[in-house]
Amino acid sequence: MCLQNKEMKQDIQAYQQMVVELQDEVLILRESGDSLCKSWKEEKDRFCRELLLDKLSCPPDEDVVLNIPHSKKMPV
Repeated sequence: MCLQNKEMKQDIQAYQQMVVELQDEVLILRESGDSLCKSWKEEKDRFCRELLLDKLSCPPDEDVVLNIPHSKKMPV
């Protein structure tokens, strides 16, 4: 009975150590996930600002000027 108690205590300590290690790993994974999310947002802002329409390129009260060459004949 005494040997079983010792073994159980050792098992409990081993499992507690594994839990601590897994908690540390979870923290590291959460931090890396946050950094990946932040870097993704930065990349999105950098490359896709115009495509995703994050900002208006032409406010409604602004006049639009088209630069169409007049010398070329346009197909009808």
